[in-house]
Amino acid sequence: MGPYPDPGSNPDSVAFSAVTGRMTSDAGAAGSLSMVLLVPVFCMLATMGVQAALWGYARSEVRAVARASSSMAARGAVSEAAAESSARASLASIEGFDAHIVDVQQRNGVAVTRVAGQVPGLLHGLASTIDVTESVPIEGWRPGW
Repeated sequence: MGPYPDPGSNPDSVAFSAVTGRMTSDAGAAGSLSMVLLVPVFCMLATMGVQAALWGYARSEVRAVARASSSMAARGAVSEAAAESSARASLASIEGFDAHIVDVQQRNGVAVTRVAGQVPGLLHGLASTIDVTESVPIEGWRPGW
């Protein structure tokens, strides 16, 4: 067979290279074309996966702060205003989170904390809104229970 492809096997896949003076096969072109098409798709999917994981992490952090504030208010350890200010201080430590709403209320035997805000994305314009509500029953003795 030799170092040169057989020109009679498939005339479309064999070409003469003016640079090297040899017969060449363009079988590698299909592989490079698929790489050119698949690499950007893979990069986009990987970026989307990382972004979704970061948003999920931010949501779980905000949920933990809201749960802690509800628990403090439900135990009667602090007032609603003190629980709200504690939540705002804890949310300030979450990098990039912009808390728009922090509300702690005690009503109908339940301490409810609502936290809403915006978390940035990896790329400009990919910010996401997070809105979390946590409720904890108020602890203590209540007549009639």
